[in-house]
Amino acid sequence: MKRTELLSTFYNTELLPVLKRLDSERRGLVYQLIAIFTGIVLLFIGVGYYVWTKIEMEMMAFFLLPVFIFSSIGFYMLLEGIVKNTNYYNDYKREVIHRLISLINPSLHYDKKHHISHHEFNNSGFFPHEHVDIYGDDHVSGTVNDVPIEFSELTARYKRSSDRKAHNNEFQFRGIFFIAEKEKPYPADFIIEPKKAENGSAIIMPLSHEKFNEYFQVRLPNNDYRRNAEDMLSDAFLNKLVLFRRHLHNEIHISFKYNKIYVGILHDKDLLEPSLLTSVARFDHIQQHFNDLYVPINIIEHFAANMVAEAIEDDMVEA
Repeated sequence: MKRTELLSTFYNTELLPVLKRLDSERRGLVYQLIAIFTGIVLLFIGVGYYVWTKIEMEMMAFFLLPVFIFSSIGFYMLLEGIVKNTNYYNDYKREVIHRLISLINPSLHYDKKHHISHHEFNNSGFFPHEHVDIYGDDHVSGTVNDVPIEFSELTARYKRSSDRKAHNNEFQFRGIFFIAEKEKPYPADFIIEPKKAENGSAIIMPLSHEKFNEYFQVRLPNNDYRRNAEDMLSDAFLNKLVLFRRHLHNEIHISFKYNKIYVGILHDKDLLEPSLLTSVARFDHIQQHFNDLYVPINIIEHFAANMVAEAIEDDMVEA
């Protein structure tokens, strides 16, 4: 059964009743947020009226503008905090996201609060900076073909200063970050990264594969790994990686580090989040969640089972 047919059957037989109940919760939450927003607007009008009647006219604009700006920022921060601490949000994660993961692979464990560790992010070697703030959620872990795997959504920001109070952080990574660990080490440590990625004074190993070179470059920790890295990077693997990159339209980082594979797929938005303004019972929303989960789970399963040569199978780019 193709994955679209599998999802359609699961959606109609098991998910739809749950989604209808969750959609009722969503509408109730929207009404609450409208009430909060209305209160903020009324407060702003009241403050404006006070300024108009009690303070000189020329000071009104000077006073009201920052009040409006800070009120808007405060409401946005309040909105995110409210949504992520509601029964609606928690129920959606447990009854929709968790079920979709179990549908794809019943052996996997899901935790909506946890994420890949700071240590593992640094160990991947994707980025040269040590002072990095890490946060994320939607952690998935388990064992596939006797190989431990894990992945999560992850955001990392490089701190220009080691001072934790510094606010001038620079975006470094946002997307899905995942790991597979094998018993035996790989023949070489190296990183496949987007073309012209920031890498300091690292050694870039040239390849004669033109299509691969359009998207990627290979970074070595030292020249001792060059021969074994060349043997691992077969034309079959490079072709599949190019096909995968074209299908995703996202930048990809892949690191082979001793006995672990790290894969980072960049995204410009949070995935696996419940809708607030539109019905959550729509099949296209569930299909998007399913695809966002199916791709990383499938990738990590194939990497875990097949080292390099068969790491990315054709079915991962199935329409």
